[in-house]
Amino acid sequence: VEPLKRLGMILDWFDRTIIDGVVRGVGQLADWGASGSTWIEKYIVYAGLNVIGYGNHLAAREGRKMQSGMVHHYAAIIVAGLFLLALVVQLVVQM
Repeated sequence: VEPLKRLGMILDWFDRTIIDGVVRGVGQLADWGASGSTWIEKYIVYAGLNVIGYGNHLAAREGRKMQSGMVHHYAAIIVAGLFLLALVVQLVVQM
């Protein structure tokens, strides 16, 4: 019986020390990965989205200035847009 008790104690030590240590280490790595992922999402992804949103806000503010209600202003904007579209198509075709 004593040899089996000794084997049980050795296996218990191995489980508590080695296996639990590996499990705790993996858990710690998962915590670090989650913290890094959260930081990237908060300070890089959301910051980029906020910059894009603010840029859209500024562009809309400038776009509202062009709304004069006069047809010839709108016609000039359409002609300029068609010119730019033709220019882009020409550049794409030349490539």
